[in-house]
Amino acid sequence: MPLSTRESIIALAENHIQQNGYNAFSYYDIAVQLGIKNAAVHYHFPKKKDLLKGVLDKSEQHFQNMVELSKHNDINYMDKLNRFLKIYDDNLNRQNRVCLMGALATDLFTLPDHLRPALNQLVEAMKNWLTQILEEARNAGEFKFDGVASDRAALICSSMAGALQLARVLGNKEYEVIKSQLIKDLIK
Repeated sequence: MPLSTRESIIALAENHIQQNGYNAFSYYDIAVQLGIKNAAVHYHFPKKKDLLKGVLDKSEQHFQNMVELSKHNDINYMDKLNRFLKIYDDNLNRQNRVCLMGALATDLFTLPDHLRPALNQLVEAMKNWLTQILEEARNAGEFKFDGVASDRAALICSSMAGALQLARVLGNKEYEVIKSQLIKDLIK
């Protein structure tokens, strides 16, 4: 089903943020890509901060949908981990985009103050979900790692975000090596 104009604007904004950063695109860029007037973008999102809120809301909804799908009992812990890692895989497969959180982190101090908590909340939700997966998998004997699960989750999140950046510079092989090593470290 084709995206609505609003959804298309959000998708393009997300792409611009992940390719070049929040501050590196304008409504004009989006309007040109969609073949519409600037006023049409402003109609849906009066200010750029409104557009960023739309991008964050879409990302939050996508993440929550993924969490819900993983709650089925027939999904094992490795499948849950792979679903989490797919967040990063999808970015790699879409023109080597950095993850949304990593892209916005570089622009953090220029983001609207009232949206920083939304970014923080999304990052915390992702890290907490991964922490839960790791702790449950370790308790079930499927994963083995030293230390606290939340520390391991932070290591995986930061490693995957960094792997996307390395892939941009050195090629996708670096990403795959890092991802593979992170998995090997859990199933040793």
